[in-house]
Amino acid sequence: MLNKGSERYQSAVRNAVDVARAIVEKREGISAGSRLLAGLAHVLVPDWRVDPDFVVIGGFDSESDRFPLGKVRDSWDPTALKALDLQREDMERRWEARVMAACHSIVARFGAA
Repeated sequence: MLNKGSERYQSAVRNAVDVARAIVEKREGISAGSRLLAGLAHVLVPDWRVDPDFVVIGGFDSESDRFPLGKVRDSWDPTALKALDLQREDMERRWEARVMAACHSIVARFGAA
């Protein structure tokens, strides 16, 4: 975790709040948004493995990291993508309530920072 007064920390806070809000408002998918939040966790909290919000985000990201997202999808076989997308959508449904609760909490915790 960085010094809370540093520009890098403040930038990470803004990004995390923006991404968490986008997930809650369904402007960002759970998988892509969780990937982004997981990448910010080490800057925002002392230990994401015990933080109640980031352990959920990190757990979901860890289980879903096999799914191709973004531009990398362009290089995948469409048939393989269809099968993986079904699996990803099923996983997102199972995790949705927990990820949404964590995102609401992230906004509440860091939104005023």
